[in-house]
Amino acid sequence: MAETVTKKHPIRGALWGLLMGLGIVGFLIVGYPVIGIGDPATLAIQVAVVVGGAMLVGVLWALFGPAKKPKGEPPSTKTVAMEEPAAGEG
Repeated sequence: MAETVTKKHPIRGALWGLLMGLGIVGFLIVGYPVIGIGDPATLAIQVAVVVGGAMLVGVLWALFGPAKKPKGEPPSTKTVAMEEPAAGEG
C-alpha cells in the first residue's frame, strides 16, 4: 500500500505572511488609522510586530494547516521486469 506524502512549504508560507502583514499594516495606517506615523521608531516597532506576527501565522499555517489534494495521478505500482539481452547482443 502506497502512503501519500504531503509536502510542506514554510518558506512560501513566510512569503505569503509577509504580504499579508504588509497589507494589514497598510490598512492600519491608511484605512483605519490605528498606527500613527509621527515617531519613526515607534512606527518601525509597530510595523515589525504586525508583519512578524503575520509571517508567523503564515509559516504555522503552511506547516500545520490542511494539505491540498495532490494534482495528477498517483505513481503506478507496477514493477518492470528486466529483459535478458538476446544472444549476440552486448
